[in-house]
Amino acid sequence: MTPSLQEDQTSRLLFTQYAVASVLAEARTLASAAPRMLEAVCRGLVWDLGEIWMLHPVGDSLALRHMWTSPDLKQVLSKDWRSAFPVGEGIPGEVWTTNEPFWLPDVTHDEAFLRADAAREANLRAAFGYPIRYGDDVLGVIEFFSREVREPNDMILAATDSLGRQFGSFIKRTEFAEALLANERRLRIALRAASLGDWEWDITTNEVIWSRNLEVIHGLAPGTFDGTFDAYISDVHPRDRDRVIEEIQASVERGTHEIEYRIVRPDQSVRWLAASGEVLRDSQGNPVKMVGVCSDVTERKMREQRQRFLSEASVVLVQTLDPDETLNQLANLIVGSLADWCAIDLYDGRTITRAVLAHKDPAKEELATRLRPYIYDPERIRDTLALLERGESLLYEHLGRPELESAAIDSEHLALMEQLGFHSTMIVPMRVRRRLIGGITFICGEESISNFTAEDLVLAEDLARRAAFALDNAQLYRQAEETKEELRLANQFKDEFVGFVSHELRTPLTTIYGGARILTTRGEQLESETREQVVADIETEAERMHRIVEDLLVLARPERPQSELPLEPLRVADIVERIRTRFDRRHPGRLNVHLEDNLPIVLAEGAGIEQVLRNLTSNAQKYSDAGIELTAERRGSEVVVSVRDRGPGVPEEEIAQLFESFYRSETHATKHGIGLGLTVCKRLVEAQGGRIWAEARDGGGLTVAFSLSALEGTSD
Repeated sequence: MTPSLQEDQTSRLLFTQYAVASVLAEARTLASAAPRMLEAVCRGLVWDLGEIWMLHPVGDSLALRHMWTSPDLKQVLSKDWRSAFPVGEGIPGEVWTTNEPFWLPDVTHDEAFLRADAAREANLRAAFGYPIRYGDDVLGVIEFFSREVREPNDMILAATDSLGRQFGSFIKRTEFAEALLANERRLRIALRAASLGDWEWDITTNEVIWSRNLEVIHGLAPGTFDGTFDAYISDVHPRDRDRVIEEIQASVERGTHEIEYRIVRPDQSVRWLAASGEVLRDSQGNPVKMVGVCSDVTERKMREQRQRFLSEASVVLVQTLDPDETLNQLANLIVGSLADWCAIDLYDGRTITRAVLAHKDPAKEELATRLRPYIYDPERIRDTLALLERGESLLYEHLGRPELESAAIDSEHLALMEQLGFHSTMIVPMRVRRRLIGGITFICGEESISNFTAEDLVLAEDLARRAAFALDNAQLYRQAEETKEELRLANQFKDEFVGFVSHELRTPLTTIYGGARILTTRGEQLESETREQVVADIETEAERMHRIVEDLLVLARPERPQSELPLEPLRVADIVERIRTRFDRRHPGRLNVHLEDNLPIVLAEGAGIEQVLRNLTSNAQKYSDAGIELTAERRGSEVVVSVRDRGPGVPEEEIAQLFESFYRSETHATKHGIGLGLTVCKRLVEAQGGRIWAEARDGGGLTVAFSLSALEGTSD
């Protein structure tokens, strides 16, 4: 796939994911969302027909529940197009059974495809289906058809897992909303039939009378209420007291009383009450009493709060495609609504990384940070990590002094937990595509009135699932952006490479072509010495071109492991002699060779080592007018070959860069070359298990040396 096509497909996938997220955020029912979601995917990823299959109420077959087609296809789609399949048959049945995507490039050539005749009539070719998942459960199957033959696409296959789970979460959310409405209807009926707690407040004496039912609602034993206004206000949640008092004062003036507020029972549990009452006045119109009823509406309020919270969370989590920003917004959402502080950790399969730590009191974040060594104690984290990887959560509803002492590793650990006010904790996994990507820790501190409950855990788990999908989408987007940037850099590198190479090849080609033209047109008129010089120039430039092409071929070849190279026993002296013979023909007397006596045989690839020495001696000759030294000596189990020159050398800080592609020192800017020679040497030497390095010489110049493995017990 070309970079432009890949970039276009990435853009289409991101657009489709955004379109689907928008549809699911706006829709309230499955019936309104399904056709729009199918249309978004078909238009975004270029499919002609989309279908949603759900399990029949009887449970033994799949039924076609929702469909979207392009306008022209709707006119030709056969009335015989099947709308039901037994479980296990057809693409819907196959996907339902295997819980895996299924792709047919051309349904008309697949004898097992059950709708082949109808597909041919509608000119449909490719088909693709994937499961609608919620957790590990399959809720249905989404199937698409195209009029073109389409081979499986890895990017689409990877994206459909997220889309299928996103739609599965929407289905569950709508089911929950429908169930919530039904429950509310039943609750209203029950409230009308139920006995409510009634109360009476004597405004003149501040005496308050509660019925037995109201005492029970407040968590008191019948007959134990103190009977004063102050006793009633003391039961009201601290965060609601001012609001309740203000409403009561306004009610006395207004004549009616309507309010919902929280109370704190003696066992520290928090309940929501709905109060309704009227003011009684004396003959002069002065308020003397207020009478009314209270009902416990905790379950309704909790459902409303959870639904509202999850709706807000869904909006927040799709606002950005930056993974870091997603995590920060998630932490702010949790601390603002669910917990006094939280920690979000990421897991890559090997290591745990603390991503975000947030506390209602910023001054305590440093204290929380000091807990990290205790939280990630290897012995303790192992069991917790195993639970999270299985998708299980941890809930500690109450953490008193005994529990903290039992959990503490040492006295400092205990002191930190007490300073932070650990009262209750939840740890829930973030899992996506059947793998753990992190976890969220929720903590109730001393600022909280109540502890976490099983209902809070359900909410936290739902939030963690949504957060995992949002984080996964953000990470996929970042990877797509990084891939796009890598492709841009690759194109830039390609352009620079072509520019460098074309320039370096053009120079010798010009000399060869010009020399050949001179010899062809005026060769017989030239003096012998001039003609020989022209031939020598042609030979020199041809040799230079040959070296450039050889270097390019080395870089173009994929790197092979040492075991696959044709290594053989070689005498270093033989290779050096061939290099010296060629070098002396062009530059007589400039190469001084010093070989240690009785050098061992080396295991190497002869052609590659010759190319290394040609590059090194050519470089030395190019940058040095003085003599060049070529030495070989034994060092332990290696033979070290060195090429030394007295050229301008290279600054110490640049030596490490010499072996990088296209690198040329400023001290060599006036010399021709594309900066690949030493890169090729490094590739060839290291492929044979050797090392190569460069060193500045005392008095100026450069030494480039490489090592080869010696065969023990051998010598030249």
